[in-house]
Amino acid sequence: MFLSPDADNIAKSLANFAVGYMLLLDEDNPSSTSKKFFVESVGRNPEAIFPVAILISEWFRTKEYQQCIDNFLPIAEKHPEAVELNLAVATAYIFLNKEADATAVLARTFKTLELPPKGSRELKNHQNIIGSLSELYGKQGKFEEGEDMFDSVLDDKILAEDFKIRRAAAVFFSMRADQGEDGFFAGWTKRRFRKKMDQNLEACEKLWYELIQPKGKKTGLPSIIELAQILEVNKRYKLFEDSERIVMNTMISFPENEYLIKVLGTICSDQGQYGLSCRIWKLLTQRNNTEPDYYYELGHNLLIVNNYSDSAKALEWLVLLNPKYKYIPIVFYQLGICYFEMNRFDKAILKLEKIPDMPEAEYMIAACFRNEMKYKEAVKAMEEAERTAIKQKRDDYLTREFYLSFAVACDKAGMLDKSVEILKKEIEKAPEDPETANFLGYLLADKNRDLAYAEKLIRLAVGAEGENPAFLDSLAWVLYRKGDFKSAKEYIEKSLRFQKGSPDAVISDHAGDIYHALGDRETALKFWRIAAETWNPDINPETVRKKIAEDEGK
Repeated sequence: MFLSPDADNIAKSLANFAVGYMLLLDEDNPSSTSKKFFVESVGRNPEAIFPVAILISEWFRTKEYQQCIDNFLPIAEKHPEAVELNLAVATAYIFLNKEADATAVLARTFKTLELPPKGSRELKNHQNIIGSLSELYGKQGKFEEGEDMFDSVLDDKILAEDFKIRRAAAVFFSMRADQGEDGFFAGWTKRRFRKKMDQNLEACEKLWYELIQPKGKKTGLPSIIELAQILEVNKRYKLFEDSERIVMNTMISFPENEYLIKVLGTICSDQGQYGLSCRIWKLLTQRNNTEPDYYYELGHNLLIVNNYSDSAKALEWLVLLNPKYKYIPIVFYQLGICYFEMNRFDKAILKLEKIPDMPEAEYMIAACFRNEMKYKEAVKAMEEAERTAIKQKRDDYLTREFYLSFAVACDKAGMLDKSVEILKKEIEKAPEDPETANFLGYLLADKNRDLAYAEKLIRLAVGAEGENPAFLDSLAWVLYRKGDFKSAKEYIEKSLRFQKGSPDAVISDHAGDIYHALGDRETALKFWRIAAETWNPDINPETVRKKIAEDEGK
């Protein structure tokens, strides 16, 4: 009895696979010989799953993506209906950043798909091809092609009621609903895609509930990770109530499933749904008050939403449960933040001092000392932060902002020379930086030192930002120090004009001094009174009141 040509090819394919597999059993890795038999097996039967799986596993493991294309593409072009084979070729193209070629391969395969899908394997093929193709269409901006694909796919009842297909549609339409200009036609397209996105999100939610509440069937719980893309779209479009409803209904359906609730909490944290994630982690700590991971997540999420008191309670309980917790340095750092924000600086320092070799912690210790007006201690902490960062080669940490803060601490501690040294080094790195130039210039002017150099620096800053009230105030102040009261008045008035909001106490104080030097006592008193009544950490109201009293006593 003779076999038909198709049956003969399948038989020969199986024979090639058997030889290749026997060779493979004697090898640590597939050799060129065994690979040859596997390729021949696929050539005779392009829908042979096992040789395709073995070959792509090896080629992808060794990153030989071109080998996959060279061997499989000629077969795939003749057999676009072979889904696994064409997916392998498309994936290899994607790894080589050839997304247009990958799209062409999958588009050919999509045209061979029959509707409705028959059986679970065909449905899985539809899910894989449509999901991959929609992502490629979206990334390449081929929105019309993607829309046409989904218009045809969602006409089929089986695919229209499939969660993965609807999710792919929702994600695809979301990629265009907030992209492009708002011209007449572009705006209309965005609105159309937004409507389709909303429709598919609604369908996803309905289908998800059916998946987690099977009627009359004993099916396994779908992976909660399936929700991740839906929650990501909701996050991007600020559909937080939709995410909360899905998550809460899922938890209600499986109230005793601690693992499920934990995964949902992680997803919500990752998606930025911090209010909802706090509720989930709090529920978990109430159910299991001996699990430190739950307290860590609760404390972390409460910190993000600025609930410092409850965050500190959760993290302190974690430390009691497990003093050697795997993330204990991070726990102490977050406790330091909590206590700092609650103005409990001594307690913050106690926590931060427990963290070895962490410049961020040492920097925060300095911030605590500054708030307590212990400026010399703040300088020591900044020096320690710098030493640690240099030792760890943390150039990313030793930024301009770090050194400007360091210079402020030195200035407050009365260490003018140290502050000037730091700022001069920063100016050497970035001579055109207006903020650093203004800072050093003002510092010198305020201390009545090196006024010519100070003026040069401040004029550089004003040249860069001519409407910055702080820079204009600095220039007025250095001119005042040089005795050029008329020019000082010109710039202090500009500074006052460009101020936004309530008057600044330092600028008002300077204005009072300048007007007083010009003999305008009435205007000087007006600005001094503003300075005395306006809070600013850089000014002593008593000093200003003394000037007012002395002038009024004349």
